[in-house]
Amino acid sequence: ILSPTTTYKNLVSDDVPSLNFNKLAKGSDLKFVKDKKLFQTGAVKKAIKPTEKVKKGPVICTEETSKKSSSLPITLLNTIVLQDSVKSIASVQVRSDLFDLREGEQIENMAKIDKITRLKLIIKNLNSDECENVMASEAKEMLSLPTNINVLSPSESKKFVKQKKSIEGIKNDGNKFEISKKLLKSKMSNISEILTQAQGITITNPDGSMSFKVVNIEPGSIYNYLGIQDNDVITQINGNKINNLNEVMNLFGRIQNIDQLNLMIERNGVQTPLDYELK
Repeated sequence: ILSPTTTYKNLVSDDVPSLNFNKLAKGSDLKFVKDKKLFQTGAVKKAIKPTEKVKKGPVICTEETSKKSSSLPITLLNTIVLQDSVKSIASVQVRSDLFDLREGEQIENMAKIDKITRLKLIIKNLNSDECENVMASEAKEMLSLPTNINVLSPSESKKFVKQKKSIEGIKNDGNKFEISKKLLKSKMSNISEILTQAQGITITNPDGSMSFKVVNIEPGSIYNYLGIQDNDVITQINGNKINNLNEVMNLFGRIQNIDQLNLMIERNGVQTPLDYELK
């Protein structure tokens, strides 16, 4: 019917061809075809290989995925955490070798540093391809401290706060501070610890001078005892505007030989002087 054979080419639209129904396939015929497995469906099924897993890009480990403590021979000595995380530095020891590394760098082909946090490294173990962490001994000691919380009465809490506001070597009266040079010398010997107790944001003023906004101050850090609060902006040093970062670094370098220091702080839009006498 589909092609003009000699049998059907002369048919018109009203003609009905005579079909031999005795030659139609029977159920036994269909079973015969099925049993012969003409299309080899079973063999094809066995030949199909399992779909390979699509390889994804390198996974960046996070604190949430790095709960496991690493067994690699890596000792974390200290970290310097900055607001721009790629500039943060981790001091690590591998056997007798010391390294200062940044995020993204490898530790002797054993691990890749994905994140540097306070006294903690988030790494990817290059041998096991697992996310792990390496903590400094100081952080481990903090975790081992008792977690029970003692609730103080209002009077006891006021007394406790008053005691915590004083530190040996620092006296203050309002915005005037008297600092022992002996304390200052000991603190400056571990400048990396001081830098990790707060973060500084550089602000360029319209006149080209610079200011520094202090944020994320850790409770109980040296900044608290020097009267510096979260979101304070340092606008002047010794009555002068800050023109470049070198001025600040030079001040740090000779601070032990200075007797007087004045900082102008912008706090909640108000300029507040902080005066320090170094003895």
